[in-house]
Amino acid sequence: MKITRDEISAQVKTIWPHLVDGLPWATNIAIADEFYWAPRLDQLSELWNSTLVWQYQYNAEYMDCDDFSLLMHAGIVRDRYKQIQERGVPEHEWHSWAVGQCWGNKFRGQINGHAINIAITSDVGVVLIEPQSTPNRINLDIWKANNSNDAVFFIKM
Repeated sequence: MKITRDEISAQVKTIWPHLVDGLPWATNIAIADEFYWAPRLDQLSELWNSTLVWQYQYNAEYMDCDDFSLLMHAGIVRDRYKQIQERGVPEHEWHSWAVGQCWGNKFRGQINGHAINIAITSDVGVVLIEPQSTPNRINLDIWKANNSNDAVFFIKM
């Protein structure tokens, strides 16, 4: 489903109304493109698997949460580009996935500064994704964003 920058911002702000966009000097929602494509929730698992982020092992300071979220975001951008270049995507869907990075200090009720990924899905809405590896994890760790359990202070798409 095609979604605009303003629609993404509005969905995010229904969960975290304190976030601000549109003011370059005071923005904590950075959405680069005008249009995106919102994948279905089931498509996110395929995206995560193709990024190969799950193959990396956590190591404090040089391969930690911000690195995992960056690699997942970049991997999804790369794979979407390949899909479009190979003409596997109809022309009306030629937009980046509505997936990005976010930083917060509480996720799933656990208080801790952390960087993860965020996505706007066509069927569930705003979801959060834990890209950081854990031993033997083969499934995507994903959940619907919730203001009382998830405290986000920056989003970048």
